[in-house]
Amino acid sequence: MDQNRTKAIFKQMAAHYDSPERKQVAAVIHEELEQRLEQLAGRDLLLDYGCGTGLMSLPFAEHFSKLLLVDIAEEMLEQVRDKCQTLGLSNVTLKTVPEFQELQGQANAILVVQTLLHVAQVEELLEQLAAHLLLDGQIFLIDFLAHEEIDHPLVHPGFSQEELLSLCQQAGLKLVEFKPFYTADSLFIGKRATLFVAVLQHSN
Repeated sequence: MDQNRTKAIFKQMAAHYDSPERKQVAAVIHEELEQRLEQLAGRDLLLDYGCGTGLMSLPFAEHFSKLLLVDIAEEMLEQVRDKCQTLGLSNVTLKTVPEFQELQGQANAILVVQTLLHVAQVEELLEQLAAHLLLDGQIFLIDFLAHEEIDHPLVHPGFSQEELLSLCQQAGLKLVEFKPFYTADSLFIGKRATLFVAVLQHSN
């Protein structure tokens, strides 16, 4: 999986990323996550890894003291900056992936929404995210269920519960919830597919 090609694609998509279809799916995902985030013990920092244009995390800005949004493409972060200025948000920090890897600090909640499928070394990323998660924090993954018809050089063909469980264990995390919640036509590279939410915590 060529991360440079992936970055180039997202650079090109940034200005037109917020399509009506993506906004519709984002609204469904937001509804699925809202109650879970509200039940967190602490809400000091929300980290959104692979934030894109901020569709998922910016609506939660008023519920957390600080937001940290991270993306591979600076062009995506430019879209987030424009949104923050329009919305008057002053509690949002933006970082590229290399900048994030140099950061200290831990989050109450980490969002990883439709991002794992673009990552070459999933276990390594989960280990990095675990290092940025408070002991009582949670990681919320949204991604596609494994799909036998997907064969693409730049994306994983989705994830099964068993595969994700194994990846979590290798990264020192435990899978505390796995729930498919949304199925639609043309959802995943033109195919009918299902999204799941997975909740991860430190294993000890």
